Amino acid sequence: MQKTLQKTFKDGKDVVIYADHRELTSRTAAILKKHCQLREQQLEVADYLLSDRVACERKTSRDFVMSIVDRRLFSQLSSMKQFPNPLILIEGDEIYETGINVHPN
Repeated sequence: MQKTLQKTFKDGKDVVIYADHRELTSRTAAILKKHCQLREQQLEVADYLLSDRVACERKTSRDFVMSIVDRRLFSQLSSMKQFPNPLILIEGDEIYETGINVHPN
């Protein structure tokens, strides 16, 4: 069983991830396409569904800060609570250099 599982994840042929149709132009989607089957779907919650237990919301560092300011992040994360393992992926390391005037705390 373990060898089959390793092969499945090693070659990526049996790994299926659902991506919201608005995510298909992102760099994350391009990387995922190389390693698994990425299927387009209009998702009501999250940007990616990795399984029936794992949902992932992807944000650039600027969008992350903006979603805190406009309080969108809190409703998005609340919606993701229906999944046992929600994730948030923040791309970029310039959270404090987004040009948005917010306190680092």
